[in-house]
Amino acid sequence: MIKAYKIRCYPTDEQKQLIIKTFGCCRWYWNQALHDNIKYYEKNKKGKINTPAFYKKEFLWLKEVDATALCFTQMDLQSAFSKFFKEKNFGYPKYKSKKYPKNSYKTMQTSGYPVTENDIKITKLGRVKIINHRHKSGIAKSCTISMTPTGEFYIAILWKDEELLKKLEPINKEVGIDLGLKDLAICSDGEKFPVLQSLRNELPKLKREQRKLSKMKRGSKNYNRQKIKIAKLHQHIANQRKDYLHKISYKLTNENQVIALEDLNVKGLMKNHHLALSISDVGWIEFVNMLEYKALDKGRTVQKIDRWFPSSQICSCCGCVTGKKPLWIREWTCLECGTAHDRDINAAKNILTEGKRILGASSCPGR
Repeated sequence: MIKAYKIRCYPTDEQKQLIIKTFGCCRWYWNQALHDNIKYYEKNKKGKINTPAFYKKEFLWLKEVDATALCFTQMDLQSAFSKFFKEKNFGYPKYKSKKYPKNSYKTMQTSGYPVTENDIKITKLGRVKIINHRHKSGIAKSCTISMTPTGEFYIAILWKDEELLKKLEPINKEVGIDLGLKDLAICSDGEKFPVLQSLRNELPKLKREQRKLSKMKRGSKNYNRQKIKIAKLHQHIANQRKDYLHKISYKLTNENQVIALEDLNVKGLMKNHHLALSISDVGWIEFVNMLEYKALDKGRTVQKIDRWFPSSQICSCCGCVTGKKPLWIREWTCLECGTAHDRDINAAKNILTEGKRILGASSCPGR
């Protein structure tokens, strides 16, 4: 079992400078190797990615950072170009921006990284102070160091340990989930989890701070200070949403053996400008990802159903198909059996029934 834990770290000023320098070297190598490879491809119609050692002969400052980080950057570039060769319409890989960087790099060594309760020993950096909230110690397989726009540093430590897989005892409870905008998750047992609306609640403050930023001189001290203030506000919104989704996904995977839900086309739904803000605020994709990996760890099953399945059109009692209904209809009565339905709970029941049908069909021999 291989699993990663992301923890906060507190490097010294010298370590911070070296980490930031490594970010810059990885970005420079990516852009330079990409540029040279594109020129070579246009001339010879085949790719050739120069190794970091090729550039170290001329640019000696590349030797000051972790060589493994540059090697992983080369592997990422090769993977990106492989996709370009397979899908010609995909286009060349993109250059990494210095103005809007995604600051992170991965490193690995054969002997692993010793981790204690208080620090981790990393190549080139030495001992780095960490908040080991998982209370794990030993030898880590690899780690990824990242920096947020607010200047906070994190380490994602990858462990290879069979003890990490702690499956729970099987239970008989099953649940279907209908994802929504008013309520994040509507369960087939009638339980509803409301949307936190972390972005919408902070939107007036966010607009006010961004308006201040737009009136400042770009590159000035006040401008950079205001940028960090806005970044902290964005991070606060994201942390609120992530904490809320973690709690709900933990509860659902603990209490249910089978979880059935819709396979939504979130990218397509985001094109509706009337709903885009609400969809981005609710965090459907992140929530489903949390359900999937937590269910895998605990021995549970997450079953997705087809996005075109008419869960809102079927009576969960008699199976009568009643046709499409506008969004403003939240409650309706079946014309066949006379059962009164809550639109979302009825959809969740139908999703559970369809999910169980798919699971039963896949488990049958000969299917």
